[in-house]
Amino acid sequence: MISGWKDDLTPLMQRISQIASGTESLLVIAASSRLALALPANRKAALIVANLYQPHRWKGRLFLALVKWLVATGFAKFRPNYHGLTSVIPKVGWLVDASSQGCVGFLGCNPNHGPRCVLAGIDPVNGDKFIAKLGLDKSAAAVRREAGVLEKLSGRFPGVVRPMGLDTSENNPLSMDSASSFDWALLRLPHLGTTSPRSMADPKIRILLEQWLGKEDSALVQIPWADELLECVAADEVPKDWHRMMKSREIRTALLHGDFAVWNLRKTQDGLMAIDWEWGVEASVAGIDLAHGLRQECFMVGGMNPKRAVEWMLQQAGSSLWSAYLDTCGWSGAHEDWLRLGLLHSHFNALNPSGELLGVLGIHLKS
Repeated sequence: MISGWKDDLTPLMQRISQIASGTESLLVIAASSRLALALPANRKAALIVANLYQPHRWKGRLFLALVKWLVATGFAKFRPNYHGLTSVIPKVGWLVDASSQGCVGFLGCNPNHGPRCVLAGIDPVNGDKFIAKLGLDKSAAAVRREAGVLEKLSGRFPGVVRPMGLDTSENNPLSMDSASSFDWALLRLPHLGTTSPRSMADPKIRILLEQWLGKEDSALVQIPWADELLECVAADEVPKDWHRMMKSREIRTALLHGDFAVWNLRKTQDGLMAIDWEWGVEASVAGIDLAHGLRQECFMVGGMNPKRAVEWMLQQAGSSLWSAYLDTCGWSGAHEDWLRLGLLHSHFNALNPSGELLGVLGIHLKS
């Protein structure tokens, strides 16, 4: 089991060879234990792979600049450090041509959620760019779930990508030999380019979130998603009577992305499109995506200390850009409660530790 991209990746690379990359050799460069780029021999395809990475911190931007320089110069012909399995033909048919001509690579994502990566490259037959999300082991279930969410939501809500197909181990068994058989899922998606909003202050983000609003208000206790989240904290961890007040609060329902952040948005001719719908929920709680997106911007990227981050998020909530939106959601005069619930989602659902932030707002998690 991979625990980080700086580990010995040989077993993982062998499995990726069976599914997608075949005999192709790849240069795998780890940006950290949480992220890596696997560059194929074809330079155009390698640049597409590199552009999957959308860093917002200066260290990440420097790393990406160095990778692009490597691609542009073809330094030492990439000196591949991982080689595909001899004579293996990728199980996913539409990737066979790309793999045979060194036109497919990947961005390796956070291994804490299980081995996963985003494949990208060029179809050598027609020159089209392609992209697909691959999940192995426990990540395979997450990819299947995302495929189901997209099938249900695309065409009904703006900003939701339409899936192009799902390949899985259930329909494409690798081998009857248990030693070489493993669970996997590959979700093909449209290539939307690499241009994202610079910050949550982009007015187009507000427009998108407004388009996801439902037409009715509902008590939080009647929304299963919210009720389950509130049950994640005990009465002695929150302000007095907070559970009772929250459960009776009337809030507009909305489509919830679940991991809303500027790097999960793409600018297209049809407006903003959101990617990474693993946590998507219909008829959930309005305003939560805004809270999570602001949290990612100021705390994860901006590096603000918890007290300053909470102050900044509440300032944004009261700004001319967001105050009317939150009023429509039902959070008028209750911005601290809005942020508490949003940060609980970030902590328990989106798996972004937020205990210190919640502590500033009077919620003291014991573990």
